[in-house]
Amino acid sequence: IPQCLYLIMIQLIMKISGLKLNVDKTTAMCIGSLKHDECENTFNLNWTKGPIHTLGITISDDPQVIMEENFMPRLKSIDNILTIWHSRGLSLKGKVTILKSLIIPKVLYPMSVLPVPTNVVEIIDNMVIDFMWSQRRPKIKRDVIVQEIENGGIKVPSFSAMVEANRITWVKRMLYNPKCKWRCILSDLIKPFSLKHFIENCLTDETINSIAIPFYVQVFDLWNSLRKAPTSPAEYLEQVIWNNKYIQLPIAPKKKRCTSILWPELYSAGIVKVKDLFNYDRSFINLAQFCKERNIACDFLKVIRVKKALPVDWVSEIASQPLLSLTQCTYNLAIKSPQGNIVIHPNVKPKQIYNQIILKKFIKPTALQRWENAFYIQEEDWLSIFIQPYIATRETTLQSMQYKFIHAIIPCRKWLYTQKIFSDSFCLRCNMNQEDDILHHFVECSGLNELWARLEAWWNRTSDSQIRLCDKHIIFGIYYDNHFYSNINYIILLAK
Repeated sequence: IPQCLYLIMIQLIMKISGLKLNVDKTTAMCIGSLKHDECENTFNLNWTKGPIHTLGITISDDPQVIMEENFMPRLKSIDNILTIWHSRGLSLKGKVTILKSLIIPKVLYPMSVLPVPTNVVEIIDNMVIDFMWSQRRPKIKRDVIVQEIENGGIKVPSFSAMVEANRITWVKRMLYNPKCKWRCILSDLIKPFSLKHFIENCLTDETINSIAIPFYVQVFDLWNSLRKAPTSPAEYLEQVIWNNKYIQLPIAPKKKRCTSILWPELYSAGIVKVKDLFNYDRSFINLAQFCKERNIACDFLKVIRVKKALPVDWVSEIASQPLLSLTQCTYNLAIKSPQGNIVIHPNVKPKQIYNQIILKKFIKPTALQRWENAFYIQEEDWLSIFIQPYIATRETTLQSMQYKFIHAIIPCRKWLYTQKIFSDSFCLRCNMNQEDDILHHFVECSGLNELWARLEAWWNRTSDSQIRLCDKHIIFGIYYDNHFYSNINYIILLAK
């Protein structure tokens, strides 16, 4: 394009939009094939070969400059803020509030428009964990505290999951915004594939890394890693054949390294998915005849490669299916998770995607198994136990105390003894040489029996509802009906 056309295009944009370019405040930079051209004094603009700053973002063709200019100052600012709040003695819930309101917003904007280096994600996640546990060794696994309250977490923000959710949101935009102009650029980068087939495909790493724009490389890399693998004949049939990581051939005989296949002419002619290679009677189509009918140069070796690339178990399972099932196959674009799959549809929200990614990393807290063995708690009871303190009170100190109680991280003498801080594990209030674990410290100690008995008597005397405080109720509250027993649960929290 002649250089004069650039100015004409800018003038047309100004005329259509009603906006005007302020030449004195404008900085221009050559990109792409013009990167090394000399453009000084062109259009009377201020030209630069270095990075450009616009809308709070530094733009450069050097990934190192992007990281240093966009992320490093923010990381330093985050570290300063966390240092200030570290000395405030906040509860766990208070720390979560600081992270969500002051820390995460600092990196959400650059994360949404720039490729985020892996080390930046790790640094931020480590800063979050260090702040939550006051620079000490974490007492609860990261994959637990980031969960929703109903799953035993306290909703500590996970920056890595936020990055993944943002990238998957871009996949949704690609699928369901066909009129967006930016799709033209991406469509040109992934030729000969259509954008829909490219997203549906289980791509090889080489195919993803061949995209010229690093942001889209990260989008498709994360999307590809979260996709669920095909597990049934119906899903096998919906797999895109070309550049598929599950449909590969050895590079050479007796070599473990494999490569995917691509025949652009067949793709353009309509052979896109595995189901396109089969007739209605489950037999392979005649590729040679197919190519002849469409004037495609037929290479006998290519035909053999296409058939040999299909996994043997796929072919055998497809052949064993009833004829009708081959015409009723569907394969959803879904993210794998232990609680089911979330399908990328037009109305799915980034928050829903984030929650599913978090849930995919769910690990059952180790303390729960010990409580289940001690009090015969059922799996379905944990939901009521986890939300009980949030129904009983809005005091974050009490909520955080009960959270530590459930996860058994309150430092009684027995635990301090295992950490070699105390010389013995016995309770100082008892004369019976009882180990001072959490259950003994809050329930079984001889000095506490009278407290809980008097509390039970007082409640039964002044309230319409009668209760009997057992060890389980003291530890977890009366969780069978959290709303009805919210008052007594609040008093139990205060007593503990």
